[in-house]
Amino acid sequence: MPPVEYPKSIAREPIRPPHETRTQIEGLLEAITVVAAGLNVNDTLGSIVSSAMSLVDAQYGALGVDGESHNFVRFIHRGMDVATVGEIGYPPTGLGVLGLFHNEAHSGPLRLDDISKDPSSIGFPAGHPPMTTFLGAPISVRGTTYGTIYLTEKRGGYPFTEEDETIIHALAAAAGIAIENAKLFEQAQSRLAWIEANRDVATELLSGTDTADALAMVARRARSLTGSDMTFVALPDGDALTEASNLVVRVASGHRAHEADGQVIPIDGSTTGAAFRSRTSSRERALAFDATANLATRFGPAVVAPMCVGDDVRGVLVGLRKEGGSAYTEETVGLLSSFADQAALAMSMADAATRLRDLDILAERDRIARDLHDHVIQRIFAAGLSLQSTAQRTQTPDVKRRLTSTIDDLQDVIQDIRSAIFDLHGSQAATNRLRESLHSVIDELSDGQPIHFSVRLSGPLAVVDATVAEHVIAVVREAVSNAVRHSGGTRGVVAVTVANELTVTVSDNGSGIPDGVSHSGLGNLGSRARECGGELVVRSPLPGGGTEIVWTVPIA
Repeated sequence: MPPVEYPKSIAREPIRPPHETRTQIEGLLEAITVVAAGLNVNDTLGSIVSSAMSLVDAQYGALGVDGESHNFVRFIHRGMDVATVGEIGYPPTGLGVLGLFHNEAHSGPLRLDDISKDPSSIGFPAGHPPMTTFLGAPISVRGTTYGTIYLTEKRGGYPFTEEDETIIHALAAAAGIAIENAKLFEQAQSRLAWIEANRDVATELLSGTDTADALAMVARRARSLTGSDMTFVALPDGDALTEASNLVVRVASGHRAHEADGQVIPIDGSTTGAAFRSRTSSRERALAFDATANLATRFGPAVVAPMCVGDDVRGVLVGLRKEGGSAYTEETVGLLSSFADQAALAMSMADAATRLRDLDILAERDRIARDLHDHVIQRIFAAGLSLQSTAQRTQTPDVKRRLTSTIDDLQDVIQDIRSAIFDLHGSQAATNRLRESLHSVIDELSDGQPIHFSVRLSGPLAVVDATVAEHVIAVVREAVSNAVRHSGGTRGVVAVTVANELTVTVSDNGSGIPDGVSHSGLGNLGSRARECGGELVVRSPLPGGGTEIVWTVPIA
């Protein structure tokens, strides 16, 4: 009787006793239970690799999550020591045998007795240890290949068996369900985090927080939620959005944020500008900038989201990852776009709330101004007339002098109240700054000096723009300084009047401008007046003694 020839596949595979097969099935059930228990995607992927290695007794195992252009988004490996991983450097790419599952050329497992001899054995980086036996199985999530389990080097030098192939195929099917559950959980947690971020930004803005601080929060939360290395918010540089030609980075958070802060980005020719114009979010391999900007050379993948409210674009929110970082997903683009729009809406609502508060404040200030004019000033004026009548009847010089002084003081009070009424109708912040600056300069120059200055402000100081206000401060500083150093007087008056034109008058009761004193300072005051289309008049000495400097410029 001739000898029996076994099929090649049977001859090279060890025959498993029934109890070993039963043990492997029990191990599969236990592995499925372990894999399905995790709700973190990374932990679940690691558990899948470890379970697969244990089930088929493989020395090395890995799981590659498919990305774009034959790259892996994630590559989890087990079985290699730290030194070997260091020698390998970069993970494999999805080419050759490793990419057969990536393009769905294989819908089931693949076994090779010696992968090094297979013509498709490419994609391994330099320094990768040699591999012989190989077993791979795709993992599908909702009918789409999500990634692949790779197993090599079955212990004992044996090839992987058909039972191993079946076991890994079953584990891959269970892994797909576990991964889908973990992804759904992470998506739910991610969306909750985005919702909380939207709530926090809106709360900050509507509670009156400064816009710059709220934008800084937007940048910080966007960086954390998108896994970016740096985020920034760019706003148009013009007052009218349609006239803006550049975007300016107002706040930045993360890596190299200090270099991005204040960066000017041209709208034409830049990725950020394109998003601003088109009002469309996008993800890019890298930012495109004009040559004047250098952010594009420092980072790689980018996600850009315009901050839209209706038809208006308030700015652009940009996320960046370092060069070589993983690309942003479409899901991230959608979430960031929604977050940017919600932030812009919150900014718009905060602006509207601020305007309403300002209107309430203006209405209250109008009421106060009306009451001051209709009641307080009239009563003080009546008291002044009464004192003036009394002063005309008295024959005592000392009493008459005191009454006259009191009448003058009441007139000054009326003038101050009128100035306050004008201020109530204007910009309180601008008025306060000019008023405080004037008092600060006068106090600084006259402190400890024998001459005392009184200040009289009349008219709507709020209409004085910042440039003219700087000139006013400089004029007062020069004139008061001259009076303190040269006049020898005891009393001085600084009067700033705003009507059809702005007039600054500085007078003293001294001896006039002495001979030999340099007139360069007065020349500077004249230059300032001419620069603003006005004039300077110096009267010294006055008929009763002293000096008067009158600086007048038109109100734009």
